[in-house]
Amino acid sequence: MKKGFLALTLLGLVALVPTLARADSIISNGSVYTLSSDFVPGPGNVYTVTLTIDTSGFSQGTGYLNVISVQFTDSTSATLVSGPGGVADWTSVVSGPAMSNGCQYNPGNHWCTELSASGISDEPTPVPGSTYAWVFEVTMPDALGSASHVQAFYNECADIVGEGCNNLGGTSEDITIQNVPEPATLTLLGTGLLGLAGVVRKRLGKKS
Repeated sequence: MKKGFLALTLLGLVALVPTLARADSIISNGSVYTLSSDFVPGPGNVYTVTLTIDTSGFSQGTGYLNVISVQFTDSTSATLVSGPGGVADWTSVVSGPAMSNGCQYNPGNHWCTELSASGISDEPTPVPGSTYAWVFEVTMPDALGSASHVQAFYNECADIVGEGCNNLGGTSEDITIQNVPEPATLTLLGTGLLGLAGVVRKRLGKKS
């Protein structure tokens, strides 16, 4: 009886481990887009959200990923805290959607950034290329929702307004933010599971 109870308890704890991905990534023009957050607010109700774009399969030619934007319903501000090549390679986040010729200012809950002058020189986002990541701090009036929207545009050259620089296409798709638990939460759950497994093993050893 005790053995069955312990086994059921162990299975229950495993089921409680937060899922690493609550939703699928999206694929557009060969690039794979993923938005993720631990959904835990910091001071000022600020959430950390990460956009990753795997461009290794980009299928629209050779060039650069120049401009991206993300949308968070009801968000009041967003700040870029990390980006390919460093924050200095990207312009300050503005409120508005992305387009092939750059960020378009339009107050709302789209947050856009594009390669800055230093980013154009550094060319940190060639495509097809690596997996690139942008980390945003997003201020919300309430809880961060999982519904979002992502935009990205590609050009033949790093300078989106460069003369003779052709647009390689773009993406504008709804996307669901994946729920990635905090490392501390995973460590705590893992420690608990290991401890319970030890108890089960000890009790089963006594029975044999």
